[in-house]
This record gives sequence, C-alpha cells and structure tokens, in this order.
Amino acid sequence: MFSISFDGIAACPQVNAAFTTSQTNICGPGPQVISFVNTSTGVNNVTADYEWFLNGVSFDNTTGMGAPTTSKISAVGTYTYKLIVTDPSVPCNVTLTQTNGPGCTNTETQTVTSLPIPAVAISGADIDGDLINCLLPADPSTSQIVTFSNTTTGAVSYTWDFGDGSGTFTTASTADFPHTYSSYGTFTVTMTATHANGCTATTTLTVVFEKYVSAAMTLDITEYSGCAPHDLSTLTNLSVNANSYTWNFGDGTIITTASPIPPTHFYTTSGSYTISLTAVNSCNTANSTISPIVIVAGPTANFNNSLAGLAGLGCAPQNVTFTNASAGTSPANNYQWNMGNGNTYITTINPPIQTYDTTGVYTITLVAGNACGFDTITTNITIDTIPVVDIVSTPLDGCSPLVVSTVNNSYEPPINYTWTVDGAFAGNGATLPNQTFINTGSYSATNHTFNFWK
Repeated sequence: MFSISFDGIAACPQVNAAFTTSQTNICGPGPQVISFVNTSTGVNNVTADYEWFLNGVSFDNTTGMGAPTTSKISAVGTYTYKLIVTDPSVPCNVTLTQTNGPGCTNTETQTVTSLPIPAVAISGADIDGDLINCLLPADPSTSQIVTFSNTTTGAVSYTWDFGDGSGTFTTASTADFPHTYSSYGTFTVTMTATHANGCTATTTLTVVFEKYVSAAMTLDITEYSGCAPHDLSTLTNLSVNANSYTWNFGDGTIITTASPIPPTHFYTTSGSYTISLTAVNSCNTANSTISPIVIVAGPTANFNNSLAGLAGLGCAPQNVTFTNASAGTSPANNYQWNMGNGNTYITTINPPIQTYDTTGVYTITLVAGNACGFDTITTNITIDTIPVVDIVSTPLDGCSPLVVSTVNNSYEPPINYTWTVDGAFAGNGATLPNQTFINTGSYSATNHTFNFWK
C-alpha cells in the first residue's frame, strides 16, 4: 500500500477540512472573542471527528459539524488556529495506487492577528491650570481658552472633537495647542488616535465653563390655594445658569427635566403642600421653595336614617331620625335638607325627628357645600299602614264531626296571610279552607296578616 502524508498524516482529497473565524484582524489586546463555523466537506457527520488547535496546542474536540463555542484572545500577537478532520469511514484514494487503508484525515489552518492599538493619553488646562472654570453670576467673561496636551504613543494621526459644536480637528502632531470655548456649558472632549495599522483608540475628558446657579420661582398669589383638581398655570422658573431642574410638588410627584419651563401639574387631593425646585449645573446646586399650597376638595354628602336597618320601610304614623354623615363641608353647617314631607331645613347639621303620617314613598335630599362646590345625595323611605285583622268563623260549636267555615274581613289591605289552627299552620291564602273537627274540645283560628312594603 502507498500513502501520501503531510506532517505524518494521511492526506485525503475526499475529506476537506474547512472553517471560518469571526475575525481575522483585530485591534488591541482585547480580550477579543473569536467564534468559528465548521464548513468541512466530504465527511460522514456521524463518524467524523474534529480536533481544534491554537498555536499547535489542542483546545477542543467536536463531532458532527460542530465547532468550539468561542476562543478568547487577550494579547497582541498572531494566533494560528488549525482543524484536523478524521473520518475512519472514508477510504483514502492516492494517485497510481489502489485504495489505501480506511481512515482519511485532512487539515485546515486559519490565522488571526491581534494588532497593536495606540496608548492614548490627553490632558488640558484652562487659565487656572485645571478644566473647571466656575464664574460668579456677575462675571462678564464670555469665553475661555483651554490648552490641550497629547502624550499618546503608537499613533500616526489624532482627531479631536471639542464637544462645543465647532467641528473636528485632525492632526499628526502631538504638540500642545489651544482651543477657545465661546459659550457656557459642560463639554466632553473626545480624542481618537489612529495606529499605522489602521487600529484606533479613543479617550475623553470634560471641560466645565459655567456660571454658578441661582434658583428662584414665582407663583401668582391667586394660585396659592384652590379646589381640587388645581392647576399651577402661573408657576414660573426664574433660575439662572442651570441645565437641569428637579421639581418636587410635595404630593409624591417629582419631575427632573432639562427644560427651564415648569412641568404641568394638577393637585387632585386636599392638603397643604410645598413646591421645591432644585437647579443644577456642573458648578453647584441651588434650591427654592414655595409654600403652603392649600388644596380643598369638594364636599361629600351622606346621611343615615333610623329605617335603614328595615330596608327603608315603616308604618304610618312613622317617626324617623336622620343623622348627617357628610364630610368636607365648610362652614360646618352648610347643609340643605328636604325631608320629602314638606319640611325643609338650611344651615342645619341634623334635622329634628320627622313624622310621616300617611302612606307613600318619600324622597329625602341632602345638599352639602363648601367653597369648592356642592354634593347631593337622596334616599327613599316607604311608609305603609298597619293592617286590621278581622275573621268570622261559623258555627262556633256543634256535634262531631263539626265543619267550620271562616270569613276573612281583614283590610288595609293585607297582601299575604298565615293561618294557624290551634298553633298548627293551616294555609297562607286569602281564605281559610273549611276545617273539620272530630274530637271534642275548644279550638282557635288565627289569621296573621302582613302588609306589603316596597
């Protein structure tokens, strides 16, 4: 038998080891994560074995068409990944020979290079030697000059963005240079350095050129109190030099905004509140408050009556007691009662006991008020009459068996009945069936009538 071998491994054109890496040239030491896709061909997915190497050292074995999950690079350098595919089910055919022994192996390599990146370092100084210049509110200065220094190594060009909208500046020099800021603010300076290999690295620093903040706000005196829901339509922010505002309305609502315009806010619950404003920039924080903001809710009308436990039902003549259970009324006696029987009361907390002499449905109304408006509640009571029970039974004596008939003369007018004969239930119709008495003795029939109330 003959075989052709590379590095002592049988070479088989039928088995083609192949794979791709997620990156081939990367910038910087990382850590960088490399992922793989196995694209080998001519293999049996059930029997093939894949061994993966990094710089000659095996680091994983996979089967099927598998690949290592990832490989991590953490230093600048050149990394050689190698895949050896072995498939014992594929015979190896070699030119001028018959089939070699079973088992074919093929190798593929890929190189990943981690390139160096610049080591970035910059600094800056304003007139007093740092990057923070906080001015008093009356200071007339409108610009400042910052001198920037660049001690970056490993780069061939540098691109600066000064964060003030003045555009970018690209240079090959690391010499110090000035930049003028012509507006107040906090500015993020960004410098991107580019290596000869094209790799870049970026660093930033912050320049502060601000005036100290003062916080103030006003509210029209007419809006220091009101009825819920209450809108602060005249609230005005008078703060200066701030770039962030936090509003605390004292009712659990806290809003932070970059806009100097106060946010819209409604008070929906009665109470006394304090409005707090915190104004901020990179130089300082200032506070302002307004209080008290007094919010009044409308009243809630409510009352109870002595027939409530009887579903509002009573019998004429019926005395009814009413108890005021309203809330939020001002002044305390700001009430209007209409008792439904012709009696009305104003500025009365609890009306006197009311007598309802005739049958009917009566509507009782209570209106409660305060400075924010009125609330009304109504309830109905039903007054009926007490029924009159009248029955006549004949005959009242006789010989056994004695058949007795009973006539019902009850009125006012009963709606339902319960008949008993000597304590035993005998029916609930308007009439009592004839009763037959066998045994000698005395008997009594009773008719209980019940009025219908609604």
